[in-house]
Amino acid sequence: ELGQQDTINGISDQIESRLHDSSSSSNGVLPAPDDTATGGDPPAPVPTQPQKAPQRQESKRVPFKKYQVSKKKQQTYGLTDAELRQNPELKESLASFERFMTKTSYGQLEPPIRKATAEVYIRVVKLALGWLKNHRDVPLQSLSLSHIFSNETRQAAHIAFDYVEFLREENGASNKYRANIVRSLIKLAKFMFQDTAKMMESGRSSASSDDKPYHSLEIIRELRKWHQSFSKDAKGESRSSDERKKWLPWPKYLECVKKLMEECLQTETDAGKPRTPFAIAKSYQTFLILAILACVPDRQRTIRELEIGKTLVKQDDETSECGYKWIIKHGPENYKTGKAYGDRPPMEIQNYIYPYLEDYINDHRHHLLKSPKDEDHKFLFVTSKGDPATAETIYSTVARSTYRLTGQRTNPHLLRDSIVTYLRSTDASEKQLEALALYMGHSLQMQKQSYDRRTKLEKVAPAVQLLHSINSGAADEDDSNRDKTDDQSLGSGVAQAGG
Repeated sequence: ELGQQDTINGISDQIESRLHDSSSSSNGVLPAPDDTATGGDPPAPVPTQPQKAPQRQESKRVPFKKYQVSKKKQQTYGLTDAELRQNPELKESLASFERFMTKTSYGQLEPPIRKATAEVYIRVVKLALGWLKNHRDVPLQSLSLSHIFSNETRQAAHIAFDYVEFLREENGASNKYRANIVRSLIKLAKFMFQDTAKMMESGRSSASSDDKPYHSLEIIRELRKWHQSFSKDAKGESRSSDERKKWLPWPKYLECVKKLMEECLQTETDAGKPRTPFAIAKSYQTFLILAILACVPDRQRTIRELEIGKTLVKQDDETSECGYKWIIKHGPENYKTGKAYGDRPPMEIQNYIYPYLEDYINDHRHHLLKSPKDEDHKFLFVTSKGDPATAETIYSTVARSTYRLTGQRTNPHLLRDSIVTYLRSTDASEKQLEALALYMGHSLQMQKQSYDRRTKLEKVAPAVQLLHSINSGAADEDDSNRDKTDDQSLGSGVAQAGG
């Protein structure tokens, strides 16, 4: 474990070094910070004199909200919270669904899942309900979960089938996305027909130990077949969005982080007016979100759920120049693959971030909180309303910032692909890459299969270079041996002629 941590620290140092290199080489004009959006050497100390924002360059980019990265325009159809409030019975059904997924109960057939995962499933169900309302004309007041599944038979899956087909035909959904939708619908069917499943499975005394829970239900078996089919077809399929509009090479991302760091120090707008404390606090939050993702390229959930004193900890460290370090501390319950990998090694935040992190906590974060009740939570990042940050907060902050600075609308998950692709194209050793996989909470196989975005041509380039090098060396050696043979033959001929 100590060896793995040393290797992980080495990877972290390489990332920090790369950030400093990109900082020193960046010579682009820095756009003024967007105060309306949500979302080497250590840095110079905060200046005492007001610092003006550089003149904003005229931008010809499409506005962020109109910039389409999907290959087919998506339809908006999900059931909104405002609509849900008009149907209290449906709202209570969804609350019961959440309790079913996250709480322990007597006789349950499966263990509880994490709240974050349950929220994803509920979001999918609200999409299906919105589709029923907007595309099947089911009145809002009478809308219920039984409109999705009327009973537990195989035939009752026809509404779900129509919805999944709608996703493919109208929204251009990929097989991977449809597989995820079906997985959520499977969980809904388990909730709706749990009592039937318990009775059927308790009566099967000769049931095989290999049988999955709820497999006695026809509708579950049908949905599982769909999920298996979509997952199989997803392998090797083209992506549903235009990656060229989102992909940001890792060095370019580090340049963005550098520019956002500089924006924290800007105290005046383009017009020379003082920036508001709220606007400056948002600049700090934006920089910290992207900077922490740079040194801890983890899932957005890790950043969203950073809680001061709980998952974000200030720890004594005699080896550090400042005598301490900031770390992200995760147990199995704090990240997606926790059941498989257990406690994670401490994820260290690089020390160039410390002044900004501490200034944000002590002097700026409170400007983003809207009411005294917001002071009760210790989540590091917040929404525009002062509540704990959501997945949308982190996603939007990354996407808006990178689009404003580079024209590429990237996202937190794609950054994981970017760092893996960058490091796998360098001379990083297999040991270092394995350590990076552990650091990011997945296997080396997953790193190769899912996160490495190099093309086949880029992947085979080292082999081509190696073969060229070997062949060139062999050819040179052959030429050298031929020259020696010719010299020897010439010498022998001269000797014979002389004799």
